[in-house]
Amino acid sequence: MKVIFTRDFLALILSVAVVGLGSGATLPLTALALTQAGYGTDVVGLLLAAALAFLTAAWWERRRAPLRAIG
Repeated sequence: MKVIFTRDFLALILSVAVVGLGSGATLPLTALALTQAGYGTDVVGLLLAAALAFLTAAWWERRRAPLRAIG
């Protein structure tokens, strides 16, 4: 039986979790801070759209150029 949990797989899972937690915690807090500072919902919406566009572009680039084995 093949072992599934190698170091590479664990590193992948942990990095996805860190990015998910980071964006999931940062975006709502930034939106609350902007709203309390007096900025309107349009600014908060633009911030969210820019963040989602950045994450989508990174995902699309990863799909377009798959990783290659070294060596």
